[in-house]
Amino acid sequence: MRVNNLALALIALVLGGGVLGVASTFPSPRHQAFGPALFPSLIGLALVGCGVVLAVQWWLADREAPLLSLAPWMRSPATALNVAMLLAIPVFYIFAVDRLGFVPTAFICLWLMLVRYHGRPVLSLFGAAAAAAILQFVFADILLVPLPWGLLQPLAW
Repeated sequence: MRVNNLALALIALVLGGGVLGVASTFPSPRHQAFGPALFPSLIGLALVGCGVVLAVQWWLADREAPLLSLAPWMRSPATALNVAMLLAIPVFYIFAVDRLGFVPTAFICLWLMLVRYHGRPVLSLFGAAAAAAILQFVFADILLVPLPWGLLQPLAW
C-alpha cells in the first residue's frame, strides 16, 4: 500500500492542530514558566511541522500520484475482513465493556480474533478464556486497575 504524502500531510496537520487546540485549554500554573500544556504543545507542533514537510515534498515530487494505491494482495475479501475486524473489535469493546464487563468483553474480542486468524473455534475458546483470565488477574489484582464487572457484578467479592 502506498499512501500519498498529501494524505499523510493532511492527517498530520489535522492531528497536530487538534492536539494544539486541546493543549491550549489546559490551565497554566502561576509562578512557573511551563505547565501541563508544554509537552502536548510540543507534540502538536511536531505533527504540524511534519505535515508541512510532507506537503512540501508532495508539491515538489509527486503531485500526480494517487492519494492511495493498494497492492493486489490488499484487494482480497479476506484482507478486507481482517481490516474490518481490527477496526470493529476496539469499537465493540468500548461500547460493550461497561454493560458486559471486562472478562466477557475481552473473551468475546479475543475469541473472535483467534477464530479469524487461527481458524480453530474450540481451541480458540480455551485460548480466549485463558487470556481473559490472565488479563483480569494482571490488571485488576496486580496493577489494581478498576475494571468493570458488568454482568459478573453478583460474583464480585
